[in-house]
Amino acid sequence: MSKKTVDLIAAGGNDYLIAVKKNQLKLYKSLENLAKTTTPLSRHLSEDKSHGRDIKRDCSVFPVPDTVQSLWTNSQRFIQVNRSGTRGSKSYQDTAYYLSSCVENAQVFAERIRGHWRIENQLH
Repeated sequence: MSKKTVDLIAAGGNDYLIAVKKNQLKLYKSLENLAKTTTPLSRHLSEDKSHGRDIKRDCSVFPVPDTVQSLWTNSQRFIQVNRSGTRGSKSYQDTAYYLSSCVENAQVFAERIRGHWRIENQLH
């Protein structure tokens, strides 16, 4: 998602929860480094066993640093989600980062992120 889109969302008085893609390298690396060196404000651990998958999710919420806040309108929190588990007989591990204008705890963000993917998967 672009800064311009985030500006439009904020200008409309709405909140956002957006994925930070790896092609946004500077922002992605900045959040990755901050997550390694900052204590999260909250954490939520969950497990899901269904459809031949065994997935563990570790969702952590951090404050947005001033350097990011000045570039991304109304950004309040960044979220790190570590996913690991097995799909069939194959193991995997993945980390995703999100930016949000909301001030919520890790459980709320984890539910919203999961809910988004549930909708995405139903569309395919």
